Amino acid sequence: PLIQNSNKDEVQTEKKKLIFRTIDIIDVLYADTNYIAYKENLNYAEFNRTQQKKILINADSKKSSYCQPNSFNIRVVQSGNINDDGMILLAKNMGKNQYPKNIYVHKVGTEKVDKIVDTYTSKNCIINIVSFDDKIYYTGLIKNWRNEKQSWDIWCYDYKANRNYCVVQEKHIKDMVSFSRINALFINGNKIWVEIENEKCKFLYYPIVSGKNQQESTIEKATKLNQYIRSLKNRSMDITVLNINNNKCIIMESNASNFRFYCYDIKNEKECWKFDEDSTKNREYL
Repeated sequence: PLIQNSNKDEVQTEKKKLIFRTIDIIDVLYADTNYIAYKENLNYAEFNRTQQKKILINADSKKSSYCQPNSFNIRVVQSGNINDDGMILLAKNMGKNQYPKNIYVHKVGTEKVDKIVDTYTSKNCIINIVSFDDKIYYTGLIKNWRNEKQSWDIWCYDYKANRNYCVVQEKHIKDMVSFSRINALFINGNKIWVEIENEKCKFLYYPIVSGKNQQESTIEKATKLNQYIRSLKNRSMDITVLNINNNKCIIMESNASNFRFYCYDIKNEKECWKFDEDSTKNREYL
């Protein structure tokens, strides 16, 4: 509860309780009145507040342990926060010097995991995932572990309906523009934004619609954003897109001496600010 002290709000602590002891780094992913879901070093763990003990996830398989997939070679971008609903993305630990395997979704408190997809991964393979509301979009799977060729079909897992389906096939994307790989997925409004490996055409977007109408959606080039990114690359080749959300694209330019950040307004098709990390005096608003 909040109390007033000298006209200021302060939190009144009624009782302190030690939850557990550890010397490891703890990253809390989700918490409510019953459970705490957290990452301890690289491993996923869960604590039952009522029973005052750790919970075994997927307890019917005693040797299984799980980790956060983006701790390794699976790139996760979250638009919104799937953890708000107590849904946690996990991968299975495969032992020392082995990459984690498969992608799972886990509802905090259930002690169970549901497999989203099998993965065959190597140190050169990055699977891109973006989560939004009750859906998870992903691409970059290796369908055959013998040749380790990645597929750039974009898939969706609807965790409420427990359904997996292909949103757009790689060949349909390549009908629009050639590319060697997909570097990232982002969700902006009702569109999937796809960052591809192509110097002239960096971004495409694909409308998300419900049901059978999804097949009628068409892929579009983000022409103005692509032009803007090319103009930045004329000054510096080291350009990284950090996120696309709320019609804003955040871009980082780096060189040997400093970093500079840019924000591009997708709706109004213009740069809205840039910021040099060395000094707040270098901040510019346009």
